[in-house]
Amino acid sequence: VMTRQIRFVHDAIAEARRRGCHFLLHLDDDELLFPLNSGASIPQLFRHHESSQRRCIHFENFEAVFPFEQATDRPFSRPGVRFRTDKQVLYCNGKSAANLTAAGQVFTSG
Repeated sequence: VMTRQIRFVHDAIAEARRRGCHFLLHLDDDELLFPLNSGASIPQLFRHHESSQRRCIHFENFEAVFPFEQATDRPFSRPGVRFRTDKQVLYCNGKSAANLTAAGQVFTSG
């Protein structure tokens, strides 16, 4: 399985570059990406790193902690939701976006 994932990532990087993409970021279906500065947009967040030599742009992770409920359609809007900003349970490294404008190969772990 890991070999297929690594091959898929390399193919995805090549295809993203072919299409003119500047960054590649993998998010799970339960993750959100948003700028902490309310006046900023996601394109502005990435544009700041275009043409830099940093191959990976690292984002800090905040883990949502949901109060128990039987059913909900809008989990992030519940009054009891809190976000951990230290001592992460599920992630310790945050997320990184590959900077496809940087020279050289992008490192992929595996």
